[in-house]
Amino acid sequence: MSFKKYYHFYPTSKTIYWPVAKCGSVSIRSYFTKKENDVSDFLNNFIVNFDSLTYNRELYSFAVTRHPYDRFISAYQDVCFRAEGSKFYVKEYSNITDLDYLISKICNTPDSEVDIHFVSQTERLALSYIQDVYDITKLSIPIKKNVSKKISIELTDTQKEKMYSRYKNDFILLGY
Repeated sequence: MSFKKYYHFYPTSKTIYWPVAKCGSVSIRSYFTKKENDVSDFLNNFIVNFDSLTYNRELYSFAVTRHPYDRFISAYQDVCFRAEGSKFYVKEYSNITDLDYLISKICNTPDSEVDIHFVSQTERLALSYIQDVYDITKLSIPIKKNVSKKISIELTDTQKEKMYSRYKNDFILLGY
């Protein structure tokens, strides 16, 4: 499997960034694209407790992830309630208000067939090539907030069990 389409290379800072939808990827890509700051500047300023010893100055590769439950809820709120014609509008998921229906739909559909916002994080990451994986809660960079409808959601144990089964590799390999 070729991962080239999944990462962004920033030659000035010698950085490979592996974006994951709903994990601050728009904000992080924007930071590197607009400023082309040195990666050490980014890491020292925005990663809480950054360990400079792991930073390889020849080439640095990193990803930012999110707890699978939090990421799913964020995707649900963002994708399912997004207005038609807006960026990231996905007709297939628009106006899905039944969370159980969406969970069943996503849990019974392979990563290759779901919207990028619901794909397993580990499906998009070549973990053996990534030096550091950071949890989004460790970032202090201002993350762009989406403008879609926000509702308070508490997952039931049954919903969590289904989602754990679907995103099991994310839980295990990313340490959630």
